[in-house]
Amino acid sequence: MTKNENIKIRIIISYSLLVFWAVVIFLFSAKDADASTEQSNIILQIISRITGITMQENAFWAVMETIVRKLAHLSIYLVLGFLATNALRYTAVSRKEFKYALIICVLYAISDEVHQYFVPGRACRFYDVIVDTFGACIGISMFSVIRKHYLKLFKRS
Repeated sequence: MTKNENIKIRIIISYSLLVFWAVVIFLFSAKDADASTEQSNIILQIISRITGITMQENAFWAVMETIVRKLAHLSIYLVLGFLATNALRYTAVSRKEFKYALIICVLYAISDEVHQYFVPGRACRFYDVIVDTFGACIGISMFSVIRKHYLKLFKRS
């Protein structure tokens, strides 16, 4: 296999993973409020078992539910930012992949919140776009750090 063929395969795989993850986010957002709450409750039940604190209607669990939901936003956009940067490194102008990856993630976060507005029981929240953007920034930064160390490792070889 030639170097160009190898790069083409990497591009196809990278963009396929990016599109796959965008679809995963879309499917999570397409769930109505009850299904979304049920997913959060699974994680809260695990936390309850680990801590030994029973799940009762109180302020602690309301706060925990908010934390779980925001961490979900952050983590799925962390992955999106990582995958977008990886895909763009093959096709973006040198050193611009980070900026373009962030733009893609922010636009997708906005479109995701607009999408949720039309899902029963869900809402469009600007704060979630901020959390999503922060997650994307972490993913983009992680990609940059990992790539930098990866390149150093193979330059020594």
